[in-house]
Amino acid sequence: MKKLITCILLMFAATGHYAQQTKLPVVAVAAFDIISGISQKDAEAITRVFYIELGNQAKDKNLTLVDRDVLEKVVKEHKFQSGDWSNDEKTAKLNKALNADWVIRSEFQQFEGEILVTIRFFDLNEFAFKGGTHLKLKRAGEIYNRMDDIVAELLGTIGARGSGPIEMVWINPGIFMMGSPKDESGRHGDETQHQVTLAQGFYMSRYQVTQELYESVMGTNPSRFESAKRPVENVNWYDAIVFCNKLSMKERLTPVYSISGKTDPSAWGAIPGSNNAKWNNVIQSRANGYRLPTEAEWEFACRAGTTTAYNTGSDNKGCCTFKFLPKFLVKELIGGSNDIKDNTGWYEENSGGMTHEIDERPVANAWGLHDMHGNVWEWCWDRYGYNRVIRGGAWDSPKEKLRSAYRDRGRPYKRNDFLGFRIVRRP
Repeated sequence: MKKLITCILLMFAATGHYAQQTKLPVVAVAAFDIISGISQKDAEAITRVFYIELGNQAKDKNLTLVDRDVLEKVVKEHKFQSGDWSNDEKTAKLNKALNADWVIRSEFQQFEGEILVTIRFFDLNEFAFKGGTHLKLKRAGEIYNRMDDIVAELLGTIGARGSGPIEMVWINPGIFMMGSPKDESGRHGDETQHQVTLAQGFYMSRYQVTQELYESVMGTNPSRFESAKRPVENVNWYDAIVFCNKLSMKERLTPVYSISGKTDPSAWGAIPGSNNAKWNNVIQSRANGYRLPTEAEWEFACRAGTTTAYNTGSDNKGCCTFKFLPKFLVKELIGGSNDIKDNTGWYEENSGGMTHEIDERPVANAWGLHDMHGNVWEWCWDRYGYNRVIRGGAWDSPKEKLRSAYRDRGRPYKRNDFLGFRIVRRP
C-alpha cells in the first residue's frame, strides 16, 4: 500500500461561519495529497511556497485567502478524509459548514520517472470535479521555478469559470475499449472494438461551441437556428480550425494549427467552400491552444466510463482503467444504457426539427459533458478517407447514429445545419 501524506492547504473566501466576513468572491484551495515521488519535507516546503504565491496573486484577483489553520479546524471538526470527496453526503455537510462554492484539490504522484501534479476544482454544490491545471516534473524542485506560472494559470481558470468565453472540463488519462461489441443494435462494420490508451489528459469544452462564442471570435453567425445559446451550425471543418486558432490568439495561447508555416488564420486566405489541398494538409502541433478532439479523445470523453451504446441509463458494467491518476480524481460512472432515453440527447424523435440551447437539457454524462449525444454533429481532427470524422449525431439523426461508437464523415468544405463542434486543449 502506498503511503499517503496529506498536507492540508485549505482556503476559502466566503461569508460562512468559518470565513472572515467579506463581500469578495468565493475562492478555495483544498488538500495537497502526496502519494509518491516526493518526501514529506519537500511537500511541506512546496505547500508553504504555494500558499505564499497564491496569496500574492489572489490580491490582484480581489480574492480573499483564509488562514490554513482555520480550515484545518473545519476538516478536523467534520472528520473529513481524503477519500470523502466522492461521498456526496459528507461533502454536503462540509459545504454547509463553510458556505463556500468549491475547493481546489492538488496531488503529487510519481509515474514512469516523472512527478504528475494535478490541481483541480471540486464543486461543492454539484459534487463534481471541474477544470484546473496539470503538469509533469522531472523532480520536485522544479515546481519552485514554475510556481508563479502555475498559480497564474490556476487563478486564470478560476476567474474564467462561469464568466469566461468557454467552460472546460479536465479529462483524465486512461485506457478504454473503443468501438462497439458485435451484438450492439445499430452497429456498423467500422466499429471494431480495440483497446486505446490515452496517456495524456486534456481539457474539453463542457458544451458544444455556441453561436454567441463563435460570433465573438469569428465576427459572424452562419447558423440556421439562430439563438445565442444554441450550438453554432452550418460550419465546415475549415471554419472550425480557424476558430480554434483565433480563440487561442485571443486568449494569448499558442495556436495549434499551421498552414504553410503560419499560425495566424488571416495569412491563410479565405476559408474554402470547396475541397482545398493546402488546407487539407494543415499541420497540428502540440501547442497549448484550442483544437478539435481526436476521434479517440471524443469517444473516451463521450463514454465517461461506460461500455453501453449510450452514456445515460443504468446498464453499464464499466469500461475504463485509470492507471495514471489516483481514484479520487476519477468519477467512475456506473451507468449507461443500450437503449436511448429521452434525456440522452436531442435527435429526430424529440428535437422538434431544430437544435436546442446547450443547457436546455440539463443531463450531462458522468464527467460533466453535455450533448455528447445529439443536437449537432461534432467535427473531429481525424481523417476518414478523403473526409473528416464527425461524431455524436444531431437533431435530425435516428437514435442509432447517436451511439457512442457510431462513426460518420463529412467533406471538410461542406456546411450543413446539423454540423457543429466542441474544442479541447492540453494543459
